[in-house]
Amino acid sequence: ELAAMLAERGVARVHALVGYSTGAYRALDLAMRVGIEANVIVSLAGVACFDQPARETRAALAARLAADPAALHGGDGRGMMRELMLSPAWAAAHPRDLARVLEWPRTTRPAALARELAALARSRDLRPELPRLRTRVYCRVGTLDRGCPPAWSADIAGLAPRATLELVFGCGPALLLEDGPAKFDEIHVVNRGDGSHQWFRVVLHEGRNREVRRMWDSQGFPVSRLKRIRSGNVELPRGLRPGEHELLPAERVR
Repeated sequence: ELAAMLAERGVARVHALVGYSTGAYRALDLAMRVGIEANVIVSLAGVACFDQPARETRAALAARLAADPAALHGGDGRGMMRELMLSPAWAAAHPRDLARVLEWPRTTRPAALARELAALARSRDLRPELPRLRTRVYCRVGTLDRGCPPAWSADIAGLAPRATLELVFGCGPALLLEDGPAKFDEIHVVNRGDGSHQWFRVVLHEGRNREVRRMWDSQGFPVSRLKRIRSGNVELPRGLRPGEHELLPAERVR
């Protein structure tokens, strides 16, 4: 349907093709089969080929929904989403993320989801074509992602000539904040401490409201103390107390 819509509008080139999970599969397919040109393909927890167990699971779920559409919004549907997306350990440690995932079936119709699952169960293997893909591909996946394991993204990054892979350690389906995805650009251990309190140095290149605290909280680690030690290339003097200031020399301002 998307390919037909792009063809109808005469779209042959876009800036980026971005897809999450099976959407990443569609993005790769658009580039290689349909011939849509893009500057970059962003594959978030992507996949180029479903293994046999994944195909069988999706085929069984498609048949289940086709036979009983009401199952999507009942206990079976919620269990289906939990089984597909979250490991037991992640679900137990992150109840808020679990609640969000369990609400995803409400965003679609049973018949539409059944068709999508059935199509994925018989989808073609894109891996043999990836070595011929000349588009840059950026792959990103959480190391604890169960629905689309990191190995699937590694397949894409290992076969596409211009692909890079970023692993988000300790993360499940996505590192979700209310105002969009977030990540630390750098993270370093300063002091492991006695186990109850540990110090880390992190680097961000943006400044959303309480972003550092919210990212740690999303992984189950509340922040008890936070110190800003640098802004851009300016290191804050250690002896500078709250409310005090210090003039920068002219060469630092330039």
